[in-house]
Amino acid sequence: MNINFHYFAIKVLARTAGFNEKDAQLISEYSQFVDDFHPFLEEPMDCYYAPKCAKFLCKEIYDRKLERFVKKFVPVNTGFSGGDYILLISRSVQENTVIPFHFIPTEQLNHVNGNEENGGDRRNYRAKRFDNAPSLLKSLLNYIASLYQLKSRNSVSLIRIGIILHIFADTYAHQKFSGYWGWENDSKITRVIDNITNEDVTSKYRRRITDNLPSIGHANVSTVIDESKLSFTINLKVNSDDTSYGEVYTRNNTTEFLLAARDILNYLRYCKGRAPISDEDWLALEKKLRQGFLTSNKKVESLIVHWSNIFNNIEFYYDENKLKKPLDNYFNFNVSAYEIKEIILGNRGIPPEIPYMNFLTAPICDLL
Repeated sequence: MNINFHYFAIKVLARTAGFNEKDAQLISEYSQFVDDFHPFLEEPMDCYYAPKCAKFLCKEIYDRKLERFVKKFVPVNTGFSGGDYILLISRSVQENTVIPFHFIPTEQLNHVNGNEENGGDRRNYRAKRFDNAPSLLKSLLNYIASLYQLKSRNSVSLIRIGIILHIFADTYAHQKFSGYWGWENDSKITRVIDNITNEDVTSKYRRRITDNLPSIGHANVSTVIDESKLSFTINLKVNSDDTSYGEVYTRNNTTEFLLAARDILNYLRYCKGRAPISDEDWLALEKKLRQGFLTSNKKVESLIVHWSNIFNNIEFYYDENKLKKPLDNYFNFNVSAYEIKEIILGNRGIPPEIPYMNFLTAPICDLL
């Protein structure tokens, strides 16, 4: 998915669920910020500026100007841009950024049976659409909801919700793909339809360059699985030797993203202690969300106009540069992203098996 869902739809869903303007904005802007925060090549700031609760993210880094090692705050990269693609071939980047924030497996990564040398199947690394069955994602959703209910006025609890909603939403868009570089992601575009015009736009998306990119995530099929206005058919491999790309996968993103929206709305209502939305109320909201999804706009300014025309009682504004300033919520975001990442990788236990106050070995800002 992209900003059309991660910020704009999430803002609508949070306000509809009963969050006030300030809290809904925090949830939705940090949901989108997961994609926009990728300071891979930026010079880390001095550890001096990090609050006590975030200093565990500081590391000794060699400073060329000072010609000595200095403690620097090392941020948690959660996203990546086209310019970062060369970095994605690193297994470390795949495991610390791509998988935890965009292609969550059904169980902790160190427990996934995907190693073919040990009789595993690499398709086990693929993200699967959330279906309310027991899973790593369900445990995280329940845990983060309980943290919000315990500390509902704390910005960290809202930022956590924003991050987990990004991960949650991406299971609908990124199902069938993993965050590793592997044959399980080898795929080809067969057909793409614009749901606004019903035109065949395959030639716009199928390019030789994408066919030949390293198969990390959905790189081979470009953005067709992320755009809410598209329907598509793609072919994937069923095993490493499958040169015919024997698995056929067809999806209407508009319809699929509406399913995601209802599930996320009900999760947000659960966080607020409210029952799931009624069928009658959902039908009215679904009609307007569909209008939101059926747009070719990609720029924030144009999307603000688009969504404001549909939901004129909701305020939309998003500025990623504001969120990158080293203020309190910048560090809260990094600490929250770190804790979620460590659980997904299996470096920490799955909640709620761990008592609340013993959840982290490193201090969390809202526990101090």
